[in-house]
Amino acid sequence: MVRLSPQAYVYLRHPILSSGETMLYHTLQHLCFTGALEVQFKEVTVGGRRGRTLNRLFLSRGHRPDDRSGAFAWELLPADAPCSLVDLRLAIEERIEDHEAFKYELMWPDLTDAGLLRGHHTRTPQGRSAWRRVRAAVHRGTGYRPEACRRMGAIDATRPAAGQLHHLAE
Repeated sequence: MVRLSPQAYVYLRHPILSSGETMLYHTLQHLCFTGALEVQFKEVTVGGRRGRTLNRLFLSRGHRPDDRSGAFAWELLPADAPCSLVDLRLAIEERIEDHEAFKYELMWPDLTDAGLLRGHHTRTPQGRSAWRRVRAAVHRGTGYRPEACRRMGAIDATRPAAGQLHHLAE
C-alpha cells in the first residue's frame, strides 16, 4: 500500500489545478512533522534601544528526506545554522523562479515512479485508490460524505486541510 505525503495528496486530488507553490509549503510543513526539519523557538531581542524580547521560530536541518521534493525543500535551509522564516522565504524567492517547476520536476517523477500518475495530469488506478483511501481517512468522523454532497450540490467547508495528513498511517 502506497503512503501519501500531504503534497502528493494535493497533486493527486487535482492533477491539473494543483499549485507547485502550495505543494512546496505542504512539503516544508511535512518535513517539520516528520523530523527532517527541526523546529525551535528562541527569544530574540528586537527594537534597538527599547529592546523587546519576542519568541521567534527557527528551523534547522534534521535527517535528509528520501524523496526528491523533500530533499529540495530540505536543502533550502543552511546546513550550519538555524534559519528564521524570513530567511527561508528569501531563500525560496532566490532559488525558485517558477513554482510549477517544483510540481513537474520534483513531485511528478516521484509519483510516476510510484505508479500513481500516468502523464502529468492522469491518475492511474493505484493513484485514484490511494487518494480515495487518504480522503476517507481525513474525513472519517467529520461527517463529510462526498457522494451525498455531490448529489445535493453542497460544499462542506469544515474539511481539514491537506497539510494535516502527516499523521496518517499506511
